[in-house]
Amino acid sequence: MEETQYRFYRLRDDLTYYLAETPPEQVDREVVRRMFGEYQGIWDSLGERWLSHRRPGEGP
Repeated sequence: MEETQYRFYRLRDDLTYYLAETPPEQVDREVVRRMFGEYQGIWDSLGERWLSHRRPGEGP
């Protein structure tokens, strides 16, 4: 869980910095989409780990 929390905080920091340093009219939608893809990937990874702990015989 600590790794997931780190990844979320790091992504938040990257996005915050990008938006703070980029004028609104120059925000690149592809950069934001890539960051959203990372966000979804973090949730997918966490969800898979959670499910693996719930499946019979697949625990750690």
